[in-house]
Amino acid sequence: MKKILPFLLAIGGTFTVNAQFTQDFEASNGDRGYDWGNCWQMGAIAYRNSGSEVISGNWSARSNSLSNPSLDACWIKTPFLTWSAGNVTLDAKLINNTGTTKFIAFRFIPYDANDTWYEGTPSAVEYQFDFQKVGNSFTTNVENISFPVPAQYQDGNAYKLMISFAGTGGNNRVITDNFSMPATYYADPSNNCQPLSASSVSDADGDGVEDNDDDFPNNPNLAYRLVFPAPGQFNTLAFEDLWPAYGDYDFNDLVVDYQVEMLAAANNEVSNVNMTFYTRAVGAGIVNGFGFEVIGVNPADIGSVTGTILTEGIVTTNANGTEAGQPNATVIVYDNVENVINRVGGSFYNTVAGEPLGISDTQRVSITFATPSTVAVLSSVTFNPFLIKDRTRGWEIHLPDYPPTALADQSVFGTVDDDSNPAQNRYYKSPENLPWALEVSSRFEYPTEKTDILDAYLDFANWAQSSGQQEADWYVEGQGRRSESNIY
Repeated sequence: MKKILPFLLAIGGTFTVNAQFTQDFEASNGDRGYDWGNCWQMGAIAYRNSGSEVISGNWSARSNSLSNPSLDACWIKTPFLTWSAGNVTLDAKLINNTGTTKFIAFRFIPYDANDTWYEGTPSAVEYQFDFQKVGNSFTTNVENISFPVPAQYQDGNAYKLMISFAGTGGNNRVITDNFSMPATYYADPSNNCQPLSASSVSDADGDGVEDNDDDFPNNPNLAYRLVFPAPGQFNTLAFEDLWPAYGDYDFNDLVVDYQVEMLAAANNEVSNVNMTFYTRAVGAGIVNGFGFEVIGVNPADIGSVTGTILTEGIVTTNANGTEAGQPNATVIVYDNVENVINRVGGSFYNTVAGEPLGISDTQRVSITFATPSTVAVLSSVTFNPFLIKDRTRGWEIHLPDYPPTALADQSVFGTVDDDSNPAQNRYYKSPENLPWALEVSSRFEYPTEKTDILDAYLDFANWAQSSGQQEADWYVEGQGRRSESNIY
């Protein structure tokens, strides 16, 4: 997943405070010159887009072999940034398990007008991440590295962050990706990447956010547009609707892509959430619906919900558009999937190879808060999507270990192949930990009709049975991972 501006809707994800400065190596499309032109600097760093050398998306950065302990041998420097409170985060992993020591060190660099690169002396190491060994071998898992920005760099002055990759022994490299920093871009590419001067700063709407950082430079009530997973990208939800039985286990009974846009003011108060849904496949013989619960948000906190499509009489709504009878704000996006797809023949929709491809409606659901919510409040809420089976409101199918809503019929738990145990907060899993719903942090290529997902994605069973501890990238294309003929 690209953690450009991570929204709380991702599984296990949280929402971070504005402004966030990010780097995922995708915009350059492998051309380091693009990033150099935007005031990044690199030493002994390559961009890679092949197999195990990519953490997420299409591109990641790769260091030289880490056989030099010097912090100046292999590095990445950000442009000049102004920093605020929060954590610097990034992902990193080693290519292999060899070597003696391998680490990443972080230093801040102040501005110096007399230096060739306008850089003062780097600080002492503010944080160091040491890759760990199991026995005599390094692990090659993706590590999420996080550390807080020290207070002395939150003084309004511009600093670069220098990320050094170093080590001793062995021919081993670091792959890194998904940088996110609580900072604002403050470099001027037209002036040798020096920090912006005070005279170059403008704030047309007077909201305290400079125009170059303001997504709404002429609107004092809005400053930031935050998109999850990223502009132009969607996550995918895929459901198997024969729960509590395994059924054909093809996870194409309902496939929904979604994107979330949040609109926030300069003070980080969020007034609107706009959600885009695109139903990509319906490999079901029954008519299903789709909705989501926002655990931690009271229905009364919502001013209005627009864009839902309810035609079956199975959903009762409050005046603000949320579902009635729910302690958490719950939105039913549609109660009949046939109202958002455009069939082109055949009993299934976009699941049978060789049949015509149907184009669904793009559905936009907008949520307006009765009173703007702060990022601090929203950081604690959880997105809980679910399928409504066969126009039966109480029959909900959720992601594994996500709870049912208050209106779900819990009598189905523990029957047929289901091994849910509410007393243990165990939900929607089989005895082998196999789920009936998935969220994939990219555009998921689902199995063809009647093809068991275990026959399409060969690492899926290990991922599920380990509760996600193994084969986390089971859905990523790679040698031996997928049976392409079984994927739509």
